[in-house]
This record gives sequence, structure tokens and C-alpha cells, in this order.
Amino acid sequence: MKTKLAIRLASVVGVLAIVLSSTMLLAADTPTPTTQSEAGGIWLVGDHHMHTRSSDGSHYVTYDIEHSTDYGLDFITVTNHGGQANQPLIDEEYDIIEALRKQNPDLLIFHGFEWNVPSGEHATFLVIPSASENDRAQVNEFMSLYDQSLNPEANTEEKAIEALEYAEQMNPQPIIIINHPSRKGKYSTSEIRAYAEAGDVAIGFEGAPGHQANPDRGSYPAEEPGSSRTYGGYDKMTAEVGGLWDTLLDEGIRWFITANSDFHTHFTEGGDDFWPGQYTKMYVFASEKSYRAIAEGIAAGKVFTVSGDLIDKLDFTASNGNAQAMMGETLLGRSGDDVKVTIRVHDPNGLNNNYDNPALKQVQLISNASGDPEIVRVFTSADWQRDGEDLVMTHTFNDVGGDFYLRVRGSNTEELNPSEDPYGESAWNDLWFYSNPIFIEVD
Repeated sequence: MKTKLAIRLASVVGVLAIVLSSTMLLAADTPTPTTQSEAGGIWLVGDHHMHTRSSDGSHYVTYDIEHSTDYGLDFITVTNHGGQANQPLIDEEYDIIEALRKQNPDLLIFHGFEWNVPSGEHATFLVIPSASENDRAQVNEFMSLYDQSLNPEANTEEKAIEALEYAEQMNPQPIIIINHPSRKGKYSTSEIRAYAEAGDVAIGFEGAPGHQANPDRGSYPAEEPGSSRTYGGYDKMTAEVGGLWDTLLDEGIRWFITANSDFHTHFTEGGDDFWPGQYTKMYVFASEKSYRAIAEGIAAGKVFTVSGDLIDKLDFTASNGNAQAMMGETLLGRSGDDVKVTIRVHDPNGLNNNYDNPALKQVQLISNASGDPEIVRVFTSADWQRDGEDLVMTHTFNDVGGDFYLRVRGSNTEELNPSEDPYGESAWNDLWFYSNPIFIEVD
């Protein structure tokens, strides 16, 4: 009888044969052209969290890649669950990914895994690839040492911090993103703070979890102590003004949000998911279209997230007359400066993947400039100006006297704060976008 591993190996012989008949793979970090460009870099669209049959997904990786391309993604990360049973399958799949990188030069395919975090839940472990297969080695090394399912006796927060400190020494450094943080109530403010303070590798959490086609959006049934449902499709830690994310930002901690599909099985096949890029998109500002530049953009918080193609452009800046900063960056100034915020969005005039044309009804500016985090201003069609196809909004903080941060979000609803998502709600009716913050530091 064939083993499970042998059956899967046989299924991909055709893919691997391509490698035998082709020339050597191009260096993994070779930039490829893109059309979504602006001064200083390019905006790229991707998904950092999806599964295949190498863990509990329903499709081989070729299908994930096919549909990611269909829905316009520039990059993806394959993140099957770590564990003793999955580890050899994940390692085997790396050979397929290398072949598919050659076949799909316009789609950058990161190799990673979903880390079972000691005392926590799950996290994306994303590695910058190189021609030496370092990403394969790093995944195997970190999984063997620190995946909780392989080390069940070490299920403590201290072990998780040790793992982050170990990853800090890897070259190149991986990126670690906490997935679906409120789904099971595993994380406290102090624990997330400790992750952020352990070094540079833990950069943030999913603002919007995957599984958006589940009747409990995000697969967040709120059945466990400390867990919650989603709010406008976003995790409560992100959606609640003054909540956990704002608490960290208020302390000056650089902690960022992402979004993804968490693809396992499509909803038309009885699953909980949209295809990668079909509903949720994560836009990353990168210096070029390369693995390293994308990873650097994610780590720097130069990311905005959007559901249902509500917008497809966000230019969010703060300036003080001498300098300008975009999301993820820090604007340096002096006490007494005026800080001008400019928000430029594009609401596409076309149908999304549900054959709707959702209209942006509001954009909110959120800040702690006056003390506690709050919604400083709500822009509607009565407030924004049109510049070609863009909607432009501005707000000025006069005579600033201390450090603060800014972030923006918007919706096709008129809710000031997104309400808890009821069971069975259509994700397409409740769309939001969220930016990452800009930090203002005053001498």
C-alpha cells in the first residue's frame, strides 16, 4: 500500500518534470515589472496565509496559485500547519513551489508555515527566499525547535519569547504575524506587548482574519473564554477604537495589521473561504517587486487592508512643512508644528467579485493626539474633494505639543463603529478598509 507521502509525491511528478527539462531557476529575489507604481516604489497586492493538502487544505498548491493569479495577486505565502505529520509534506512541497516559481514569474511565492505558538494559537512564519534554499532550511529548523505540537511539554509564553529571540538571529530574519488573535481568546495585551518587545521579527497581527465566507465571519463563533466575534469582518483587537491595537500604538509600539484569506476550502465546495484575493486584499508598498522588498514593506507597516474591493488605492500621509511620512513611517517635528494629514483614496467604478459596485460612504481619521485614542473626524461625500478619479480629504492638527499617531479606516456602511457581526451575515454587505499608523514624534 502506498503511504500518504508517496501518493502525494506521485501526484506532482508532472510538475517536477518541468524542473528537469528547464534551465536553472532565476534568483528568487529578481525584481519583476509591475504597473501599480508611484514615486519611490510600487503597491503590490498579496496574501500571507493559505493552506494546501500538505496540511488541512483541500487543494494542491497549484490550485492556490492559479486562483491567486486569477484574482490579481502579486505575491502569496503558503503556510501549512506545522507538526510532526505535516513537516515532511511541507518539505516535499518546497520542490513543487520552486517549480511553480519558474512557471509563474509574475507571482512571487513565499514558502513558510503556520506556527503553533507555545501558549498561544497560530502565526504566519514567512521567510525571504534565496537561491540557496535558505527558506526551506529555516522553516524546518524553526518548526523542529519551536512548534508547540512538536514540543508539547514547552507550552509557555516564555517558550514563545525564546522562539522569537531565536528567530531574531536567523539570517535573513523571518517575519512572524499573529493569526486570528481573538478567535480563541489566547492573547492578552501583556502577551502581545511581550512579543513586540522581543525583537523585530514579530511585526503585528491579522487585522482581518480569513474564513470570511463562514456564517460566523472569520470562523469566530466566540464560544471560548476571552474570544470574540468579528466586527465588520475585522478582529475586535483592531476594530475597537481604544482597544488592544490602539493601546499598543498609544504606547508608541510599532505593531501593524495585515489581512488574508486563510484559504483551506472554497465556500462553493462546502468550505469557509474565498479564494485568495477574491474578497480580502493586502496592499504592500515596496521599493520594487522582489521578495526582499515585499518583506521589508510588510515589516515596516507600509500596508493597508481592504475587503470586497471597496477601494484599490490609499495614499495616506502626514506632513509638517519640512518633511512627510506615509503609513508605517515616523514624522519628526518640533513642538508647535502644524501637522497636515492628507488622505487620497480611489473608489473603483466597476464590479467587484460579487458583481457589486460598492460605494465608499465614509472615511474616519483616528488618533490619540488629544489624549485617548478616538475618532477625530469622519469624512463623507460632503467633505471630500475629487481630483480626477481620486477622493481627497485633509485635516490639520495645529500647534502639536507631543507624540501621537494617526490611522484611517473607511466603509460602505454608515456605522461609526462596526457592530458585532451576526451569524449568517453576508460579508459583501459590510465592507471596510484599514490603514496602518503614521507616528508623529515631537522634540
